[in-house]
Amino acid sequence: MSQISTKDQGPEKRPLTSTRSSKRKKSAQPRSTQCQFWLAQKRRFCAMQRQNGEQFCSEHLQGEKSAERVPCPLDPKHSVWARDLAVHMAKCPARPEEPDPWFCRNKNSWLDSEREARKSSQEEKVQDDEKSAIEETCEKGPNTTSELLDTSSSDLNSETDAELLSVISIVQRFGVDCLPVPRQIGSHAALPPCEGKEQQRHNTQHAALVSLLQCRGLLSSENFYVEFGCGKAELSRSVDICVVHEWKEAESTADEKREQSSGSPDNGKSPEFSQVETSQITGSEKSAEHEKNESISDVSDTKTAPKASYGFGLVDRGANRMKADTKLRASPLHPVVHRARIDIEHLDLACFLKETLPQSQLVAISKHLCGAATDLTLVALANSKIPFRGLVVAMCCRHACVYERLLPAARKFLEEHGVSKEQFPLLRRIATWAVSGVEQERAQLGKWARRMVDMARVHAVTELWGEEYMVELVEYAEEDTTLENQCLCVWRKS
Repeated sequence: MSQISTKDQGPEKRPLTSTRSSKRKKSAQPRSTQCQFWLAQKRRFCAMQRQNGEQFCSEHLQGEKSAERVPCPLDPKHSVWARDLAVHMAKCPARPEEPDPWFCRNKNSWLDSEREARKSSQEEKVQDDEKSAIEETCEKGPNTTSELLDTSSSDLNSETDAELLSVISIVQRFGVDCLPVPRQIGSHAALPPCEGKEQQRHNTQHAALVSLLQCRGLLSSENFYVEFGCGKAELSRSVDICVVHEWKEAESTADEKREQSSGSPDNGKSPEFSQVETSQITGSEKSAEHEKNESISDVSDTKTAPKASYGFGLVDRGANRMKADTKLRASPLHPVVHRARIDIEHLDLACFLKETLPQSQLVAISKHLCGAATDLTLVALANSKIPFRGLVVAMCCRHACVYERLLPAARKFLEEHGVSKEQFPLLRRIATWAVSGVEQERAQLGKWARRMVDMARVHAVTELWGEEYMVELVEYAEEDTTLENQCLCVWRKS
C-alpha cells in the first residue's frame, strides 16, 4: 500500500485558545510593584503601584493603617491619610479655583449708571423666557426658524402669526429706508494666501480685519490689543504678524534715511583727496565723529523700537487647545501676552489691564463675537472708564442677543422703530434667515433684521462716545467667504 504523505493532509491543526483566557493568564500573577489586592468582579489584580515593603496600594492597605485613611472632603472618590489631610487639601486637583482679581460677578450686565438707576433686584435678572429662547435656538440651529412664515404650522397660533407679520412689516420699512452698508474689503501683504480652503477662509477674514485696523491708524507696536472671545487667539496672531511686518518696514526706511543723512563716504571729493584728508584726522576728531554716528543710530532705534506697552490680552470663557499664545510670545517684538479664562459679563477690564499697559493704548478686537458678547464687550469698555484708541469687532449670531444686555440707547432705538421688548425675540428669529440658506426674499428680511440690531448698536455707541470717536458699520468680507460679514469699527478722532 502506498503511504499518504503528511503534506497531503494539510497543516497540522492546533488547539484554539481564547484571547480572553490568554490575557487572564498574563495577569494571573501581579507585577513586582503591583498591588496584590484581587478584584473579584474584574478578575484581575489592582493595577495601582504599592510601596516597597507593603502588600497593597494605599487604597487597599489592610490592618491598622487602614483606619487612618479618610475620604477626601473635596472628592470622596479617593481617600487620603488622615495625618496628611491638611497638606492634601492644599494641592488636591478637586479643590475649587480661586477667582482672579479681575473677576467681578455681573460687572458688565449693565452700565454702571444704569445699575444705579435700578431699584429692584427682580429687574436685574435676565428673563427666563429669553434665556430659554436663546438656548433653544442655539441647540436647534438657525434653520428651525425658516418655518415661521408658514401660517399652517401647528406650533404657531394665530396670535403669534399676527405678531410675527407685524414685526416683518417693521423690518421691511426699516430695510427700505436704510442705506446699504459700505464695503471695505481689504488685505495685508504680511498675510498671503495659504493652502486649504478652510484655512484660507479664516486667513482672508483676518487680513480684512487687519486692513480695517491699519486704515484707522490702529495697527502699531505702541498698542495693546485685547481680543474678546479669542478662542485660540488666531486673530491676535495675525495682528502680530502684520505689526512685525510694519515694524520691519519702518526700520528699513529709518536705515535708508540714516544713510542719506550721513552722506556718501567721499562727499563728492576725489578718492585721493579723501584718503589724504582722512589720514590727517586726529584721534579726538575720530572720537567725536563716532559719537555723532552713535547718537544718530540711537535716535533712529528709538523711533522704530517696539514699545513696552505692546502686547495682547486674550479673553475667553472656554478652555481651548492648540492656542497661539506661545507663538505670540516668540514674536520678534516680544509682546506681553495675558490670557484670562472668564466670561466677559464678569470681567473687570480696568483691573485686568491695571498692571499690563498704559490704558490709553488699548485696542479691542474680535472676529465673530457671538450675540450678546458684543454688547457685553461694549459695556465692559464703558464701565472700565479706559480712553481706548479703537475697536474693530466682526459680529455674528444676532439670534443669541439678549434684550436686557443691549445698551440703553440701543433699546431706545429699537423702541423708536417699533420693536418692543416683547417683540425682540421675533426680531432675533427673523435675523437668522440671513444665514439659514432660505429663499432670497426671506434671506433679505433676515439681513434687514440683522441690520436693525447692528444699527441700534451703532446708535448707542455714537451716543456713548460720539464726541471723541468715529463709529462706522462696514462689510469686511464677501458672502462666499462668510455670511456674517458685518464689522463694527470705532476709533478715536484725534
